[in-house]
Amino acid sequence: MPNIENKSMTVEEKKAVEELRRRFVNELKQEYLKDDNMFLRFLRARDYNLNKAEDMLRNHLQWREKLDIDNIDTYSPPEVTKYFPLSLVCFSKDGNPVRYISFGTMDAKGLLKSTPKKDSLKAVVQQLEFDIKRMKQNNKLTGQNVDQWIYIFDFENYSFAKATHKPNGWKDELLDMVAAGDLPKFLGGTKTDKNGDPRCPSFVNMGGVVPQSYYSRSNARRLRNQPDVTKLHVPRMSKVEVSLDVEEPGSCIEWEFETENRDIGFGLYYQCDESLKSKPKELIPSQRVDAHMNCETGLYQCGKPGTYILLFDNSYSWLQQKEIFCRAVVLAACRNTVLSRIVRRYNITPKTYCLKRVPYCSYYKFLF
Repeated sequence: MPNIENKSMTVEEKKAVEELRRRFVNELKQEYLKDDNMFLRFLRARDYNLNKAEDMLRNHLQWREKLDIDNIDTYSPPEVTKYFPLSLVCFSKDGNPVRYISFGTMDAKGLLKSTPKKDSLKAVVQQLEFDIKRMKQNNKLTGQNVDQWIYIFDFENYSFAKATHKPNGWKDELLDMVAAGDLPKFLGGTKTDKNGDPRCPSFVNMGGVVPQSYYSRSNARRLRNQPDVTKLHVPRMSKVEVSLDVEEPGSCIEWEFETENRDIGFGLYYQCDESLKSKPKELIPSQRVDAHMNCETGLYQCGKPGTYILLFDNSYSWLQQKEIFCRAVVLAACRNTVLSRIVRRYNITPKTYCLKRVPYCSYYKFLF
């Protein structure tokens, strides 16, 4: 992959980019190391303070790893995300992706009731990652150095807009950046659908009301009245651990839990029997999950015997304690037993179990 060189950088900017690149030379993939624009974005965001830019970039890389952003192309977002009013409408005269976001027609409450925040975030990030790839492809074809977007936020019919200043002349400003033939007519351009519709619904998503059939679940709780379910109380600003002893390598831990209300942090840790005083090893990074909306379910195959710890983290909540209904078991170290469990539990076949995302499964990992 050729260097993505930003020829418009000043001498000082080039020096800063090279220094920031040097600090990550053993940590980043080559495609990122060669991208001047990436380093420049983080430098600009921190006013060219190298140490702050480095910290910001490291946090960004950790976030990408946690959400598996490098493999976001393979992510299948929930069907309800078709109600996200986020549309790529065209490219500007300079080659910038132009996205239209219709906040006024978005059913925010319906979306929140229908999908976990994590899935909503990944669905949006998937679109933005697509834009980045398109920009890089266009840069190769045109020789340009485009690294920015144009966002059109439409607050028409949005109650907050009534309390804000709405300047005139925004259509003229858009036409300075975007060719009239590429811009939908309702945004000031001349482009319409084939049937003459100026709002271009064939490629502009206006969102709309989310049908209640997409809502994740009713007030009835799936776990609370089932056998072998433990009720946990996690006080505010506290954590609660559930320990499982695994004797055989290859055994699987299966868990499911839901909260009475609000989200909860969840992670999985490992501690060898011989080192109970040592710090447990992180297997699944703790992250907040919307277990009040969906029953969180997961499987993890254990490579070593020892103590595995399910961590429920409420340390971020200053006011609210959390009630959790949880069930966790250790499955015997038998490949056929585990596979049959997967087939029965998640209604998938052994040939596809490692490729298909388990519904509402926060994490799954198999070693065989």
